[in-house]
Amino acid sequence: MAQLFQVIESDGAFCSEKVEKFVRDIDLAHFKDSYQVVAIMGPQSSGKSTLLNHMFGTDFNVMDAQNGRSQTTKGIWLSKSPKMDQITTLVLDLEGSDGRERGEDDTNFEKQSSLFALAVADVLLVNIWCHDIGREQGSGKPLLKTIFQVNLKLFAPEPNRRRSVLLFVLRDKTRTPVEKMFEILKTDLNKMWDSITKPPQYQDHKIQDFFEIRYMGFSNFEERPEEFQSECDSLRKWFVPGASDALIPVLDSHFPGSTFTMHVKGIWDTIRSDRDLNLPAHKVMVAQIRCQQILEDQISSLLSDQAWNGLVSDVSAAAAVEFGPALEGFSSRCQSLLDSCLLGYDEEAKYFDSHTCNEKRAELVMRLAGAVQPLYDKQLKTLIAETVRHFDLGVRLGLQELKEAAVKVTEAETLMETEAETEMNTIARNGDASSSQNRNVAASKEDEDAVTLSSDSSGKERGHVDHTPAGITAGTGEATKFATTTSSSAISTVDSSKSPSSSSAASSSAAPTTFIEVVSQQRSAAIRRFAEFYDRHLAIEGAWSSAAALDEFNRRLSACEDEIRLQKIHALWLAAAAALGTALASPVQFQIEKCRPCLWKRLQAIRSDCLQQSAKRLRRDLGGFGLAAAEIEELVRSKLAAAATRQLRTLVKEASVTRLSLMRDRFYEAFAQDDETKVPRVWNPNLDIPKIAAAARMAAAAMLAQLAVFHDDEEGEGEEV
Repeated sequence: MAQLFQVIESDGAFCSEKVEKFVRDIDLAHFKDSYQVVAIMGPQSSGKSTLLNHMFGTDFNVMDAQNGRSQTTKGIWLSKSPKMDQITTLVLDLEGSDGRERGEDDTNFEKQSSLFALAVADVLLVNIWCHDIGREQGSGKPLLKTIFQVNLKLFAPEPNRRRSVLLFVLRDKTRTPVEKMFEILKTDLNKMWDSITKPPQYQDHKIQDFFEIRYMGFSNFEERPEEFQSECDSLRKWFVPGASDALIPVLDSHFPGSTFTMHVKGIWDTIRSDRDLNLPAHKVMVAQIRCQQILEDQISSLLSDQAWNGLVSDVSAAAAVEFGPALEGFSSRCQSLLDSCLLGYDEEAKYFDSHTCNEKRAELVMRLAGAVQPLYDKQLKTLIAETVRHFDLGVRLGLQELKEAAVKVTEAETLMETEAETEMNTIARNGDASSSQNRNVAASKEDEDAVTLSSDSSGKERGHVDHTPAGITAGTGEATKFATTTSSSAISTVDSSKSPSSSSAASSSAAPTTFIEVVSQQRSAAIRRFAEFYDRHLAIEGAWSSAAALDEFNRRLSACEDEIRLQKIHALWLAAAAALGTALASPVQFQIEKCRPCLWKRLQAIRSDCLQQSAKRLRRDLGGFGLAAAEIEELVRSKLAAAATRQLRTLVKEASVTRLSLMRDRFYEAFAQDDETKVPRVWNPNLDIPKIAAAARMAAAAMLAQLAVFHDDEEGEGEEV
């Protein structure tokens, strides 16, 4: 009993392991290239397996007529003929064509398997019923035409070198002579060959240059089984090499048996990858063409629709207005137009292949989304610009409210600072060290009491004398955090109608007291406003992603927030630097005018004291901006300290310009006033005028010496002024 091995499964999978086992079992490598391959193709249930079994002694499955006509062979099967002793003969049995199991839509496999048999076999038996000769479909002409054409393209056979044999087996002979039927068949084959598309190098070649065409008629197997078997025995002799009528006279172009598996698998892979064999069924081709036409018609109808053109004009007009509102009702108008197109497509395309119809419908949805996308982008850009502008205005108004509330809180602080400044100037003029110390302590206590009005009630750190004149702190408490009842009430009394999001702010549990809180409140309101408008007027399900739109909006909000933060921080720093300069001016000028010993120690002490007070205010003001501690210290310690040094240097340079006037005043003071009482000197003959004059000159020179070099710190060598 001949063994059967499946070469290719019905789904097109190549069975490498099974074919390799077949090669080992029959020791095909031993025969090298001395073997022949026979295959058969034809309609389903036409007796192909029966013919092979009777002719070659194989054991392919055959149809049981008692169970009805149905598919028996699935895929491609391989066996070795036990009746061919003269030469190893490999027999391929193919799945029948035109079977109801695959239907009219799945013809790819029959084309691929037939071409595979044509490429692999030395002799291809074409099984045809006699009564189908002259018919177009029944005789398998379309299938033959396809495999002839693709065979030339894929395998580029050499004409007249080694011709494959096409043996037409005419089944169930009738009264019509077989020779006459073969003449009709040859005529049809020549016409078919002339009609196929050939590569340029094959244009002038005939079918006989590539194939030897033979034929043989067979009796009906069921009615005349003896004659059928006799005809099979006669035909088998044609496969014996060396016979006068041998089908394969020379076997010189086979691949070695050891490479048989690799050879046939390569052929199958080449065939499977060719698109010309993956042609859809006729109704699928019609559906593709017609559904594409319907799709294009719907796109054209949309673009010429008056409602569409009106929508385009409205969107363009809204986008042309700077910071104007986005168009309301955009999504509903778009959805109506898109639904109309899809309904029109569905109505016309429903009569065609459903799979193709759905594929083209998905393409139509993408095309429609692409047409609407530019309008959506304009709408989204307009909405983002408008909402970000609203957010910017809300944040700035919120900060202005904080500033107004801060002014109320700093009025008490300003009053206390004025009193402290007055006492400081009095102490400096009198030069009374003991009295100065007592008054400084009192001033420090009063200064701490004033600071607690705007701080978080800590009030326990040691106070310092503030040399800043009255009225210079306005504007330096912007975006400050107020925890006291005074500041909270001041903020809450501001008219909420000034803010674009006043309704949302009023409904919050607590009024914002810092920049971060103002931004957070306004951001929440802006996102809510954006989301509500987007969902109501822009969102179209399946057309575009709302998450992407929200991400872009958040990015723009963050950029706006960063810009405002930088502006406000810069403004705070400039205000702090200006206030520091004002605070330094009066006491520094006073000390320079007096120019007492240890002038630079006094000036550096004033600088340090004023810097400490300004730094404390700046830290407080920057506390609500969400800055890292390192960033705040960079502004305070480095930049503000450098500003204090620059301001002190400027004041000293200005004083050095009037050095002669200062020296003259110093000389006059030392010469005309009593050293102890500081009252006008009473001149009498006992006074040593030259000595007094010399001392006065030394005092003037000492002033010049102190103004000549700028000292950055108490122990530094200094820098020439």
